[in-house]
Amino acid sequence: MLRGGKRAAVSVSSWFCIPEQGMKDFEILSRASGFLVPAQAQYRKQFHIVTCSHSISPWRWPKYYPMDWLQHVNEKHTYYTLEVRHDDGSFATQLELQPTSFHHKNRDVAALHLENEKDGVKLLENLGYDPLSWNFEFLHPQDELYFSGHELVGQIHEDGTDERKPVPRLVGGCMTKQTENGQNFGSTGAKVLSDGMCGGPVLTSNSTQVVGMVEGIFRS
Repeated sequence: MLRGGKRAAVSVSSWFCIPEQGMKDFEILSRASGFLVPAQAQYRKQFHIVTCSHSISPWRWPKYYPMDWLQHVNEKHTYYTLEVRHDDGSFATQLELQPTSFHHKNRDVAALHLENEKDGVKLLENLGYDPLSWNFEFLHPQDELYFSGHELVGQIHEDGTDERKPVPRLVGGCMTKQTENGQNFGSTGAKVLSDGMCGGPVLTSNSTQVVGMVEGIFRS
């Protein structure tokens, strides 16, 4: 939750079912965070849902996920949903996303779209969510930042049952450095981000402006 009761991040879930491998029902494949930003005029949709490629399509990232079974999964086996959670992680609503995802050719970034955009955006607004706007201003070391997303709280049992739920989190930090290829690094101090935060927006002190996305988490 941000100042003024507004939300910045949504929870994005990827589900899969491989009938040829004997599966009968869809199961959770991965969970991540994401956020809405306006699309440019040439797109048929008004908004993009931005998230991490490695989270919604882990088979594209075999160095991250070397499990053999994952190479039997592809987009024809998956579908995506967007969830909004209350501050304690309890369920608020779920929206269907279109089955096609769009991936950057050399960055860990992907875009999804609401199946019913008009009604979906209206419902999100009623729940306190406003689409964010991009801020492309150059960042400097020690600039104040806020990392918005979801922490996965709960357990995965030995039989594979996943009882984790996404709980909204907002963690303060700052910009630390930028590489020559324009990739930014930030620090959250003693509060290390959890894996569920990947795909969440990185915000300035103006909580409606996004300057980046949590692409990966490094623990020292």
